[in-house]
Amino acid sequence: MSERIEGDQSMNGNSEKAAEASSVCLPLYIFARTPLHVGAGASVGAIDLPIQRERHTGFPILPGSTLKGVFADCWNEILPESGISRSPDGKWLFGSEDSNSSAAGALQFSEAKLLAFPIRSAKGCFAWITSPLILKRYARDLGEPEKFGSLPDPGDEGALFDSKVLGFGEKVVLEEYTFTLAGEPPPAIGKALAALLPGDPIWREVEKRTVVLSDASVSFFARSACEVAQHVKIDDEKGTAATRALFNQENVPGETMFYALVRASRERRADAGAGRRTARDASNAFRAILEKEKGIFQFGADAGTGLGFCTVRLGEEAAS
Repeated sequence: MSERIEGDQSMNGNSEKAAEASSVCLPLYIFARTPLHVGAGASVGAIDLPIQRERHTGFPILPGSTLKGVFADCWNEILPESGISRSPDGKWLFGSEDSNSSAAGALQFSEAKLLAFPIRSAKGCFAWITSPLILKRYARDLGEPEKFGSLPDPGDEGALFDSKVLGFGEKVVLEEYTFTLAGEPPPAIGKALAALLPGDPIWREVEKRTVVLSDASVSFFARSACEVAQHVKIDDEKGTAATRALFNQENVPGETMFYALVRASRERRADAGAGRRTARDASNAFRAILEKEKGIFQFGADAGTGLGFCTVRLGEEAAS
């Protein structure tokens, strides 16, 4: 994308406030359409190629560097003599490392955190699990700490779920574990989640498929219920398996929902002068990236075999 994209003066919402503010913070939602692998490197455990996780919770994450790299690639252009170079607008949004004009970009990305994790259910095929910790962090990051009110703790053996959709009486079976009905999720949770991606025919079912478990239970499933794909390296000359070439790879399952925060700020170049572009210009330009790619992006490894394709949507300005 080499054309220059300027700020849209008709941006909805707090346009005047955004134009004057030094920065604007926007939530970014990433919904995995296919299994996703953002690797953590070699492992000493049973998984040869594990995914990246939060150390303290075990929840999967997508690093901010991964997000920035994927979106920045949309602005790269091929130059015959110097190879791959970032366009002027790319330098404005994602930064420049030129020795003579180094500058930080106008867009900064947080890591993408887990919001809802898909898991097998004995009734209803599958459910999305979340926890009080996940929801409280999400509300805090939006600047709306009371968004979901007081969230009940279902306990380690309990769950909040719709018994008509997922339950056998007062029980729900997730993977090989049984949880007892501790009530239904507060309606605000399902409505808020469904509104994140209203056009997706699968995600719109989240309101009736949501199960709220304890933080410990979600941490357990996030560690143990990811996909583990077995791979064998083939010897190109023989056409058979290479010696000691069996390895496994951990993938986040498709239908997982992540969220991140994107901070758009004023242009940082020292020589920008009176023509310095605003935070609103940066946020509008980022929206244009998503619209140009129709909201579909690939993250992580193995794009050639279909991994990492995600629906991406930018939300409205987070509260300060």
